[in-house]
Amino acid sequence: MGGGGVPGVSAAPARNPSKISGHAKGIKGNVSHTLGRVTGSTTLQLKGHQDKMAGRAEVQAAKAHKFSQAAGQHQNAAAAQAYGGPMSNPAAGVKQNLAHMKMNHNAY
Repeated sequence: MGGGGVPGVSAAPARNPSKISGHAKGIKGNVSHTLGRVTGSTTLQLKGHQDKMAGRAEVQAAKAHKFSQAAGQHQNAAAAQAYGGPMSNPAAGVKQNLAHMKMNHNAY
């Protein structure tokens, strides 16, 4: 007999979630669910609902993945700005830090 795992769920290779494939799964699920309702097949309705929910989950995961990547890039840019950017021109970084300190001092 088969190994462990969740029945009805295949082990797919790990990949980044995709909004496009998530929407495609959702559309497939809607079609299957509708066909199940029309034909009276509760199995097809259930499978359609599962596909629709899996599609929604993948779209949400793709959005979260994109958000986390953007947040990381924003943090890198903020750190570069806070520490004077690239160290190829340290004088420019010092001037920028002094201007930043003056601006913050005037805020109080």
